[in-house]
This record gives sequence, structure tokens and C-alpha cells, in this order.
Amino acid sequence: MNKHIMIAAACLGFAVTSASASELSKLCAAKAGVAPVRLDDTKIKEILSEHGYTQVRGLGEEEGCVEAKGLDRNGKRFEVYLHPHTGEIVRVR
Repeated sequence: MNKHIMIAAACLGFAVTSASASELSKLCAAKAGVAPVRLDDTKIKEILSEHGYTQVRGLGEEEGCVEAKGLDRNGKRFEVYLHPHTGEIVRVR
């Protein structure tokens, strides 16, 4: 019985993760009227700094978004996703 519950929970977790990834890619899809040119790392860090994310430790890409990780001005870890063309913050973890 417990084995079935664990399998169901694992499947549910996979489904939630897949839905989240799909949602993230929609948030970072190309926008009408915006040039499809990725902002450079310097501009991304500038935008993050303006929002209090001052110690950027890494930039990458996930599901079409720019993924940034580091520490905010209070020393708390952050994981932020930005639209690659506009710099709009679309998700914070």
C-alpha cells in the first residue's frame, strides 16, 4: 500500500515540475514589438541590482529565461528568472 502512495506522489511531483517548466517557457517567450535579442550579462546584473539582488553568483538559461542565482543585499540566497529580451523579472524562488 505504501509503495503505491509513494509512486503516486512521485508521479504527481513530476507532473507539477513539468507544468512549472512549461509555464516558465511561456513567460519568457518572444513578445510582439520587442527585438529578440538577449540582454547582455552586464545589463542583467544591473537590472538585478536595481531590485536588490546585489551579489550575482551565476547566470544561466532555463526554459528560455535567464536564470540568476546569488545573494540579495541581506545575504539571503535568491534564484530569479528574467525575460531574456526585456529583463522583466518573471519568477523569484
